[in-house]
Amino acid sequence: MAGSSSNVSGNGEAQPSGSSCLTKILATLGICLLGTFAGMALRENMTETVYPEPGASKYFYIQDYSGVFSEAAEKYIFDEAVKLNRDTTAQIVVMAVPNTSTEPLESYSLKTANRLGIGSKEKNNGILILFTTDEPHVRMEVGKGLEGAIPDAMAGRILDDYAVADKNSRHWSRAAMNTFTATAEIVYRESGKEVPASLKQVKEVAEGQEGQTFGDMKLPEARPITADEDYETQVANGFFSFLGLSIMLIPFYLAYRFFKSLFSGGSGSGYTGSGGSYSHSRSSGRSYGSRRSSSSGSSHRGGGGGFRGGGASR
Repeated sequence: MAGSSSNVSGNGEAQPSGSSCLTKILATLGICLLGTFAGMALRENMTETVYPEPGASKYFYIQDYSGVFSEAAEKYIFDEAVKLNRDTTAQIVVMAVPNTSTEPLESYSLKTANRLGIGSKEKNNGILILFTTDEPHVRMEVGKGLEGAIPDAMAGRILDDYAVADKNSRHWSRAAMNTFTATAEIVYRESGKEVPASLKQVKEVAEGQEGQTFGDMKLPEARPITADEDYETQVANGFFSFLGLSIMLIPFYLAYRFFKSLFSGGSGSGYTGSGGSYSHSRSSGRSYGSRRSSSSGSSHRGGGGGFRGGGASR
């Protein structure tokens, strides 16, 4: 009959018309388009973590991005760290940051230690003592070459004895100096070297004032992950974000269909699906440091790395 909206096959079953297929295609494209823009909007509000850059400061061993260490504390740590490196090749870096942005403390510390390359390349004998100051936490990251001398349990005891009480009361300089000293003493003994008399625990030390010491650095806040993307890249990444989310929802949809069929008493047909995930790899953002001229330090940097998560957090 003229004007019919469907075709009839030879076995008498109705087949969808061309206009119905076109409608479904347009609907699918519309959903993809809306999903892409939704993915773009979601990514606009996402940030990437910024890490300290290698070589950003010539005062490699003391990096204060929170402005909490006093100059006396920084000078002590720097001078003793230079001496430790000269005598044992080991490197201990003390650092304070306001927070670790979107990263957990442990992964931020591990990535920072490896990026800075703390320690000798041959021995992997570096240590990072990292304080976060917005919410007081401390992490000791131990290079794999020193994990025998400072296993996780010992790292935890050092933090308990020399860092926890002072960081909780925000006596950052004393926490940094005494934790550094206790750690350096172990490294000297492990290396068969005599502990120098200049290495000592302190009871009282002035606290720092932001922007006033040579170790102060400026760490940018987390950047939007779209900061370096042109519009075409944002569209592509928005689409892949939508597609990845859609694929992750497939198992839930299949479970819904299964239980709907089960409880409705229908036989239903079996469904199987396989999904993948899509991720967008980005390089970490740049950090910018300020240098103070109140100390006569020379250029220092790490040459090793070799951290794999040994240490402790408090």
